[in-house]
Amino acid sequence: MTMESVEELLPNGFHDAVLRRLVVDYASELLSIEVDLWVGDMSTERREVYRLGRVTIHGLEFLVIDNPIHGQAPFVGHLTIDGGSGHPSTSAAQLPPLRSGSFLYWLFVNEWNAFIRFAGRSAALEWIGEEVER
Repeated sequence: MTMESVEELLPNGFHDAVLRRLVVDYASELLSIEVDLWVGDMSTERREVYRLGRVTIHGLEFLVIDNPIHGQAPFVGHLTIDGGSGHPSTSAAQLPPLRSGSFLYWLFVNEWNAFIRFAGRSAALEWIGEEVER
């Protein structure tokens, strides 16, 4: 499964999700991303429903995190994200070439005005929390 496949499992993709934790295990080539995913439906009363999930990237090739651009002390609070495939057109960062069969994905962190980019061989989603209405 690719990140695009994970995104298709989510009613809103990674739009307005809240980044909770990034854990990298370089020796095992794993990236674990814990995210409060927006699973609400704007056409119903359950608009602001979130659920904690963990996305695990297997065969991690690289992880590139832009320097947060906020000009103040370190940010404390929610990190709201969005995501997409490939290399974002608004980013000038140079990335290493991908191995055949790998995917490239980005997360944009709104509060940082910065990207997180990673490449891997496969991705999996697991739910680690219940639905919560905000």
